[in-house]
Amino acid sequence: MALQEVRYKVEEVLKGALPGGTGALKVQHVVVGGSRTADPSPEANRLSPIVFAPGRRLVVVASRQSSMWLGSDEDYGVIPATESYLVAIKELLNR
Repeated sequence: MALQEVRYKVEEVLKGALPGGTGALKVQHVVVGGSRTADPSPEANRLSPIVFAPGRRLVVVASRQSSMWLGSDEDYGVIPATESYLVAIKELLNR
């Protein structure tokens, strides 16, 4: 299993809380070849530079695991933060 760290600037927390006084978070994502978040190149063992492009707005699902934040899923642990996805996620969380 390979992990790759991504640093995020947090705009909004949809569920849970960030550590006090921080507006950024480092998340370890599992790299799984062939997954939605992996680089599609068969030679590359890394996250997709398209999905994780600098400045791209994402909804990140992560949990605190001992001393690190760990992404929840190699396929749907991050999704684009489009307005329609954000509305749907907030509706689901408020049920």
